Amino acid sequence: MPANTVPTAIKQLKGTERPSRAKAEIQPAILAEVPDPPAQLGENGQKVWIANGQWLLERGMLAATDLFALHRYCRAVEDYLFFDEVIREHGAITGLYDEDGALKWTKLSDELQARDRAAATCSQLEAKFGFTPADRTRLSPAAPKKQSKLDALKKK
Repeated sequence: MPANTVPTAIKQLKGTERPSRAKAEIQPAILAEVPDPPAQLGENGQKVWIANGQWLLERGMLAATDLFALHRYCRAVEDYLFFDEVIREHGAITGLYDEDGALKWTKLSDELQARDRAAATCSQLEAKFGFTPADRTRLSPAAPKKQSKLDALKKK
C-alpha cells in the first residue's frame, strides 16, 4: 500500500512543492468566508468554529469539504470542556461503598475517560489542521513564485 500523499496546498505552505513531482489531484474550491457555525454547537464550539475557521481561511485551507472535520473538532473541544468542568466539580475518581459505608474499591470516573477521548480527538484533528505549535512549524508561507519569461511575454 502506498504511503499517504501530502496535499499540494500543504506542500505550498511548507515551501516543499516541486512541479516536477506534481500529481493530478482534486482540489476543492476554497471558501470566500467562514460560514456561520452549525446550530448544534454550543457557545464554546461556536467560538472555536469562528476563530479556527478564520485561521484556516486566512491560509487558504478552508474548503466546504473541510467543514465536517472542523465541526467534529469544535464538538470535541466542547466535550472536553464539559467533562473537564464535571471532573473539577465531582473529582476524577469514583468509589464503590458497601452497606456499612466502607470503601470497597475505586476507579477512574467515566467523565475522566470521556474527557481523555475528547482530548485525543482534539489532538488528532489539531494535527491535521495545523493548529498546534509543533504542526505550525511544518507550515511556512510559500515562497513567491518567480514569473517565467514566457508568462512575462504573455502579459505584454
